[in-house]
Amino acid sequence: MPINDNLARVMRRFKRKERLSVQALSERLGITKSSAQIYLKGEGNPRADTLELLAEGCGVSMMELVSDPLPGGEQAETVAQAAWMLGGLPPERREACVRHLLAMAAIFAENQDG
Repeated sequence: MPINDNLARVMRRFKRKERLSVQALSERLGITKSSAQIYLKGEGNPRADTLELLAEGCGVSMMELVSDPLPGGEQAETVAQAAWMLGGLPPERREACVRHLLAMAAIFAENQDG
């Protein structure tokens, strides 16, 4: 995965986790709003010193910022985001979603056993 894609992935994850607007993200990272928008799209070519600033601002190592995620990392992020979204649902809808997730987990477990 190209560095720009990794940078965009890390910045989007940080923005979502911290519940920041693009403006607030840019202020938090010490970059312009237009630069933040470019990096979030996976475009642009930040200099090494900017990459260091972004890594520090997002709370990740430079290695994580510029290299592919560990296997399963994106799936784990998806599960974490789904869990966060479940928390915002009304109780009856949340319970229905949990039932579906448990049913899916049972199917996956059966597939691994057999």
